[in-house]
Parts: sequence; C-alpha cells; structure tokens
Amino acid sequence: MKPIWTKTIIFLGLTTWMLFCLLFSVFFNAYDLSFYGHEYDQYGLNQTTGLSREDYQKGMDTLLDYLQDKKDDIDVTVSINGSSRELFNQKEIDHMVDVKILANRASVVMIIAGLTTLIIGFILYHYKSMVVKYYPFCFKSFHLILLGSMMGLSFMIITDFNSFWTTFHHIFFPGNDLWLLDPSTDWMIRMLPGNLFMDLVIKILVTFLIIYGSSHALILWFNHRLSKKEVIS
Repeated sequence: MKPIWTKTIIFLGLTTWMLFCLLFSVFFNAYDLSFYGHEYDQYGLNQTTGLSREDYQKGMDTLLDYLQDKKDDIDVTVSINGSSRELFNQKEIDHMVDVKILANRASVVMIIAGLTTLIIGFILYHYKSMVVKYYPFCFKSFHLILLGSMMGLSFMIITDFNSFWTTFHHIFFPGNDLWLLDPSTDWMIRMLPGNLFMDLVIKILVTFLIIYGSSHALILWFNHRLSKKEVIS
C-alpha cells in the first residue's frame, strides 16, 4: 500500500473512532436516569418545578423512554404543587419530536462510525509494517488538531455555557425556535435548567476522554510491540 493511502486510512480510522467514542459517551450519560435524580437533589428542583422527586423521575423516565423508542409519546400526568395535570404542553411535545429525530440520526452515525472503524482496523492489520511506520506521525498530527479543538470547546463551555448551548441549538435545530422554552409555561426547562446541561456536557467530555484515551493507550502499546518485532526481524 502506498504511504499516502496508509496515512489517509489511519486518519479516517482515527476520525471514525473518535466520533464513535463521542456519541457513545453522549448516549451513555444522557440516558442515565440516576444522573437526573442527582441533579434534582443538587439544584433543589423540587422548589423550581413543584414536582416531588418521584414525579420528577417519572417525567424524566418518560422523556428518556420516548427518545429510546420505548414509548410513542411523552404524555405523563403528575402532581404540581398539589394539582394533577399533564406535565408537557404541545410546544414541548413538538420540540421532543425534533430531539428524537436528532437522537435517531446520531445513533445511526454512531453505528456506522463503529463499523467503519472495525473495517479499517481489519485492513490496517494486514499492513502492519506500514502502520508501524506511519501511525506515530498520524497519531501526533491528528491529536494536535483534536487537542486544540477540545481546549477551545472546553474554554467556551466553562466561560460562557449559554453561548455554547445556544450555538448548539442553532446548528442542530435550524429554522425553528421550539427549543426556546419559557419557564413560566414550559415545565421542561424547569426540569432541565442550564446548570444541569452544563454538568451533562462535562460528564460526556470526561467519559469520552477516558474511553478514547484508554483505547489509544492500548493501540500505542500494541504498535510499540509491533515496531520492536519489526526491528528484531
């Protein structure tokens, strides 16, 4: 295999594996019901929502089940300040339709990225001598770019999370403002305040770094062993 093709395939494999790890980290944390219970306690959401912990968990369970195709709707009745009512209004229902479409597309991308990484890994395994020679260069180049991007993203999240979150919604929900919820009428924004989402994004990034970093430590170790065998032979 020509060097340019080896480098291209390695870069593609690094990209698809990074994408898989990132999306896996998103789903792993976003669908963790216990996380929301912890946030309910941490931020005193019983005061801002008027929901008991049981009803809050019931509402979140309904949302997460809907996103995972375990429910067809987000209809759920709860008690708010002693009065029984439907938790989510039509605007919130319409917004969750958009969120579910995005989640389904992200799930497909994650699966494709994972399968593509496996195929690339199989191809590169049969060109071990080329991988040993060019992987360190590709690894350093790719991760210099990734490190710069991660530092910029982390700085934006820490210093101005609202701008980051607004930009995210403009990118992934173009052409509508259903995500602009009103705390006076829309209980979803009370249940899921900005601080909660900031905690969630940080957890996603930490999970991503652990999975992605550990996997590449293993790959570098394996590549080092191969390089020593190449020298001996």
